[in-house]
Amino acid sequence: MCLFGNLQAQLSLSGQFVTLSGDDSGDLDIELRDANGNMISTQHAGCGGTYTITGLEAGVDYSIHFSKDNSSPLNGVSTFDMVVISKHILGVQPLSNLAALAADIDGDGFTTVIDMIFLRRLILSIITSFPDGESWLFVKEGNNFASTSYDIQLSESVTDYNFIIIKKGDVTGNHAGCE
Repeated sequence: MCLFGNLQAQLSLSGQFVTLSGDDSGDLDIELRDANGNMISTQHAGCGGTYTITGLEAGVDYSIHFSKDNSSPLNGVSTFDMVVISKHILGVQPLSNLAALAADIDGDGFTTVIDMIFLRRLILSIITSFPDGESWLFVKEGNNFASTSYDIQLSESVTDYNFIIIKKGDVTGNHAGCE
């Protein structure tokens, strides 16, 4: 007989955010929601890039959502990025899968001349934001796709739920991670 009735162990979820070059990055907001989309908790991951969410229950469906300041879309973006992207498009010097995500400005899954046109227009201040308004991409470590939210169900505490933050347009990794 259990003396504590139906008490379930409280679990935690933690990890860190790093850039393409492996540097710590953060300065972003994290929201945890239940299966119905209701907000459970929010927190800010500072420039150290680490986060911990406690008080979670086993077997419950959660989703974790990220957002980062989009007010500086040119952060790290230069004409050199356009040169590197053009080499990728021409097949001269292919980008890594994650850098190719940064080059896919319009988010259609392909890096094309259209992406370079968007980037050029941004550099020349013809436009002031990326087509979807988002400057940052979040990739779960071990994946090759970006999203601003990920579903998770815990059976035990997880300490390495890590993410790579990619600055859209910055294929050379020159951005300031913590703005």
